[in-house]
Amino acid sequence: MDLHFSLLHDLLPVRATLHHLRMPEAPSPDCLVCRPPAPPETSLHFFTQCSRVSAAWHFLFFKATMALGVALTDTSLLHLAWPPTTARVDASVTLAVITFTHWAWASRGQPGVLAPPELQARVREAASGSLFLTIL
Repeated sequence: MDLHFSLLHDLLPVRATLHHLRMPEAPSPDCLVCRPPAPPETSLHFFTQCSRVSAAWHFLFFKATMALGVALTDTSLLHLAWPPTTARVDASVTLAVITFTHWAWASRGQPGVLAPPELQARVREAASGSLFLTIL
């Protein structure tokens, strides 16, 4: 499964989608991590608003906004859909977002909050040995 293709086309098996498809593993669309009243676990919620990822996402969002110098929304950053800036900055932000989404998705179901320092370390590791600059 290509994570970003599935994310862009709303094909990820998040609880809201599974509930809509009447899958038995999702009797409710509500996020299992967030406190009641829990919002539906949509892709946007899973990657940007869930209490498990929100600290790391807000850190990334702030850094990306500063690096790109453009107004962003959660959706535009998550979908890699901002107005073009310089190729190196765009590539650095793209690398950071992809690193974040892969980490968040791969660690779903695990306890604990995704912390900004861990995100920073993962992005730096992903950028090491390449021509990418890191925004984190």
